[in-house]
Amino acid sequence: MGKEIEKKFLLKENGINYATQPFYSLYNSLDGLEKQVQENGSQIIQGYLPIELEIDWKKELDINFNFEPTEIRLRDKAGKFYFTIKGDGDVCRNEVEKGIEKIIFDKYWDLTLGKRVEKIRLEKPYNNFKIEIDVYTDRNLILAEIEVPSIEIADALVPLGKDVTSNPRYKNKNLAK
Repeated sequence: MGKEIEKKFLLKENGINYATQPFYSLYNSLDGLEKQVQENGSQIIQGYLPIELEIDWKKELDINFNFEPTEIRLRDKAGKFYFTIKGDGDVCRNEVEKGIEKIIFDKYWDLTLGKRVEKIRLEKPYNNFKIEIDVYTDRNLILAEIEVPSIEIADALVPLGKDVTSNPRYKNKNLAK
């Protein structure tokens, strides 16, 4: 079981640019970044499963965790499949992720109907960490996430856009439709 410690920044939504000056030291423009993500990124589709069926997946997938799950996700990232359980939190939260076979993904995928997100992700090095830039293909939205090893480092990150880490509206489970 691991901890996910990350900051999430809104770069663009509905045509409004939220990128900050530090973002422009990495990329010349949001349009250029969006084009780069679409050309070089990985297609991701993910869906959110009903929490109340947690015990079934826990047994079938042999996943052990000792926290209260707030989201259970299936993800297809460019043909690689994952099952993820996350706990409550903003900057820091519990997370368990397991690679799964396509047959397991397909078995449960229909249960995510109406609770899905589609995006293209580009991962790039950023100050000894990794920045994940997501261009959502099912809406006009670009977010950037930076995962780090400690809350202190997360708190010291220079915002690349509007900090939406604590805004529940930008959690993928709430963006899912």
